[in-house]
Amino acid sequence: MRLNQYLLLLTVLFALIAVASCAIKTCTPVYVVESGDTLEKIANKLKVTLLVLKRANPCITNPNVIFPGCIIRIPNATRCF
Repeated sequence: MRLNQYLLLLTVLFALIAVASCAIKTCTPVYVVESGDTLEKIANKLKVTLLVLKRANPCITNPNVIFPGCIIRIPNATRCF
């Protein structure tokens, strides 16, 4: 009887793990910098303020110097790019 309870508990735990892994995954929306982009242009394109974009990307120490291929986080985005 004790073995049956143990097996039932394991089955329930595995079922919960399976359901949790199938839950909708959230994403961190990002933007890949293209040639000619500036943080201001990107902010306007994505409809966020420049200040919010800067705060979401503290690794960018000089907002005037970003390079093509750089990946930038997009705060408050409703979809992934």
